[in-house]
Amino acid sequence: MPDQVKGLEGKIKMEVRVCFLGMSKADLGTILKYAGPATWLLTDLTEKQRQEYPEWLVKNSEEVKRQCEKYGYRYFDLAGDYETQFGQAYKYLAG
Repeated sequence: MPDQVKGLEGKIKMEVRVCFLGMSKADLGTILKYAGPATWLLTDLTEKQRQEYPEWLVKNSEEVKRQCEKYGYRYFDLAGDYETQFGQAYKYLAG
């Protein structure tokens, strides 16, 4: 979370570039499509948990975005055009 990264500032002796990803809208199909190696997070859940996951992700993303705005970190919303936003985040991190 952004507030945890903020807590590291001044404690490490190197420049660190960070950004955060989230989804302002999410559906299970899209999540599963792009989950990659993290798919186990969804396949190990009960059906009820799996169906509730998109709503949790959206709420968590709202908090991440709020913290990013507070601390000035970049936030990329993967809803809508996932691949483009993911590419932009990659370019940002690559500097």
